[in-house]
Amino acid sequence: MLDRQGIKLFISGPEGRLEAAWHEHSADVTAIVCHPHPLHQGTMNNKVVMATAWALLESGYNVLRFNYRGVGLSEGSYGHVEGEVLDAAAVAHWVQQEKGQSIAVWAGFSFGSYIAARQVQTHSAKLIMIAPPVERMPFDQLTIPEQSLVVMCKDDEVVRYEAVDIFLRTYYRNDQIILKEGGHFFHGRSLHLRNHIQVWLANF
Repeated sequence: MLDRQGIKLFISGPEGRLEAAWHEHSADVTAIVCHPHPLHQGTMNNKVVMATAWALLESGYNVLRFNYRGVGLSEGSYGHVEGEVLDAAAVAHWVQQEKGQSIAVWAGFSFGSYIAARQVQTHSAKLIMIAPPVERMPFDQLTIPEQSLVVMCKDDEVVRYEAVDIFLRTYYRNDQIILKEGGHFFHGRSLHLRNHIQVWLANF
């Protein structure tokens, strides 16, 4: 039976301990999921983060969720994006050193999609960006890998669908899944989100 809750643990980060949850599978590769903005109630227990983690776990990956500095039981305070980027790098290092595994997939929701995208600038991996806030964060300065997926709802009230559509058509050619409704938090669409991620991952 798959471990949906995960083993709770702490990982050494740049500003102290980072709270995390490790979901064990029989795989030798890992996926890491990054949560939304820490100043807007974003945590590793966010329902979109959890749905994404379950999709990855059911697709055969070990999964790590974690709280950025200052969130939940993680030590430190908000790092103004660059700190959170360093936190993500720290948990990836833990996976590589303690589990002896490579990071095969980086996934992130909203703010977390930018944190995840920053990680694939230096380490090759698949990328899943859920409702990426392209008007608020400098995605246009990043190289998005070919094996990347964008998922969002067309009626998203936080991230404009039109802005994401224009951005992707202008800069990148990657896979997109647009749900008709569900808002920013995929209300009533968590199962759809999970299924779409699993279908996409099955292509590799």
